[in-house]
Parts: sequence; structure tokens; C-alpha cells
Amino acid sequence: MTSLWCNRPYQPGDEHGILALRGDTFGDRDPVRTKMSTWRWQFKDNPAGRPFIRLVEAESRIVAQYAVIPMRLLVEGVQCVTAFSCDTMTHPAFQRRGLFSLLAGAVYRDMEEEAGIRGVYGFPNRVSMPGFTGKLGWSLIAGLPVWAAPARPWGLSGLFPLEFTAEGKALHLSPLSSFGPAFDGLWESRRPEKGVTAVRDARFLSWRYTACPDFGYRAFCVGEPNDPAGYLVLRPMTIKGIPFLILVDLFPLSLASPSLVRLLGRMAAHERAVAVLSLFPPAFRARARKIGFYPVPRRFSPKTFNLAGRFSSACPPALRQAAAWSVTFGDTDIV
Repeated sequence: MTSLWCNRPYQPGDEHGILALRGDTFGDRDPVRTKMSTWRWQFKDNPAGRPFIRLVEAESRIVAQYAVIPMRLLVEGVQCVTAFSCDTMTHPAFQRRGLFSLLAGAVYRDMEEEAGIRGVYGFPNRVSMPGFTGKLGWSLIAGLPVWAAPARPWGLSGLFPLEFTAEGKALHLSPLSSFGPAFDGLWESRRPEKGVTAVRDARFLSWRYTACPDFGYRAFCVGEPNDPAGYLVLRPMTIKGIPFLILVDLFPLSLASPSLVRLLGRMAAHERAVAVLSLFPPAFRARARKIGFYPVPRRFSPKTFNLAGRFSSACPPALRQAAAWSVTFGDTDIV
């Protein structure tokens, strides 16, 4: 490595070099994330607070990054702030030189000293997982298979009512352009008192699903917009040339029913998708089969999702327990 390099925190204006590094590292994979507007959405507009970013600069360019963003979690009924690890990358010419561990250690010190954050989690991929567990002290919490439900063609016209039955009630879907105050009421009335889940109030939902339209999320209110029974978020995606309809988020999860899955299958067929893909919490797996989803075999899965983390002894034990976590695709940094 050149002798002229430094490990330093992010400074305003570095985002241009960070996006250049993304291009050098990943090419045009996930083009939405190559946009400056997306970077600002993810790292500047996050309602949970400012990011912690460490960079290696060499030869007047950024060649490595480790970054986390704060996330509000509800843990056993108590809100706390942890860090979500995302956008780890090293220029191909500077890989295998210990920069990953160097930057991560600095970020963990920064987030604890400056914000008192003592836990970090994320979804390391197959390639990076050994580095997280072997060098950074992370532990695997759960391996999360992708689940699929087949598309269900609906007649010649493709028209069908957006209605389903769940929790013993007839419910309907209506498109959402924003998440208003009524969704704060939904969160307060239906938030779980046990386990681990991201705080899904109106601030989070608006930031996650409507503030960055380039992702193409389609949000739906379940029930009446002024008194919602829940919401769901969909995203059409083509993966390896095959069209799918992604169930990005569903709250509360008790709305997942055979009737809803049949409706989603019809919506998938309308989009010319072959199936609906979803991610479910470990504790929901038996229920997922009963409502019509099937785990995608690992060799055919578009990606391996490993929930993992690093938590100090001061963090609640539930953060280390697979059965406690409630996760959807919306909790990852991929979909």
C-alpha cells in the first residue's frame, strides 16, 4: 500500500468520493444506490440520527469505507438506539490489507463514545460473513431463507378486488402516497411488547418507503386511511432476469393469512411476476408454510440473508436471540 494514506472520519463533501468508490467496487449493481439523492436519503435524512462513517484515503481518493446508521429498535417493549451496519466496501486494489477491521474498530469506538451506542447488527453476505464473525466479534443470530408464493392468474382482464380476510375481518387495500399521523396511532396500538423490532412509526415509514421514490416501493393501507388496521409495502423487481413481486413489509404480521397470500399472488400475476418473495422472522416459519409460502432452496435463492450482530454485555439479551427478532425485507439494506 502507498505510504500516503489515512484513516479518518467522514467530512462533508466526501459523499462524491464514496459514490466513486461504490462504482469501483460494485459497478452498476443496484443503480438506485449510485445516486447522490439516495446517499443523502440513507445517511443524511435518517430520522434516527447522524451516521458514523470511517474512510481510508489514499492517493487523493477514498479507497475504503465502513459505515453504520442509527436505528430505533423496540426491545422487550423498550425503545433503544442501536447501529445498523451498511455499505461496507473496499476498492479492489486495496483489499486484503486489514482496512475492514481497522475502520470497523474506529467506527465502534466513535459510536460508543459520541452517542453511547453499544450494539450493531446487519445482514452480512456470504463473502463478508467470515470477516464479521472472525475479526469483528460478531455472532450469527439467524439464517433467514427467502420464502416464495406462486403467482395466481386472474381471468382474462386481470382485474380483481383488493380485498382479503385476516384476523376474522374482511379488509381491503388502498394505495398510500404518504404515512400520516394515523400510522403513529397504528404503531402505538399494535406494537409488540415482546421481542425485537424496528420502530415502525410514521417518521420511520415515511423515510423508509416514500422519501426515496427511485426504489419504486408501492405502499398500501390495510383498512381505512384515517384508522388503519395495518399496511404493506410491495416492490416489483427482476432478479437474474426473472420478474418477482417482493413483499417488502407487512405490519402487523398477524395480517398474514391465506386470503392475503392469494391476493398477493394475483397482484404478482398482474405484474407478470412468477412469484411473491418475502422474508419472515424465524419464529414465523411454521405459520408461513400454513398460509401458502414455501422456502426457496438455498441453491436457487437470489441471496443468503444472515442476521448477525455485535452487542455489549449492557445490551438486552433478546438482541442475541433468533426467536425474538421480527424482520422483513424492509429491515435489510438490499430491498
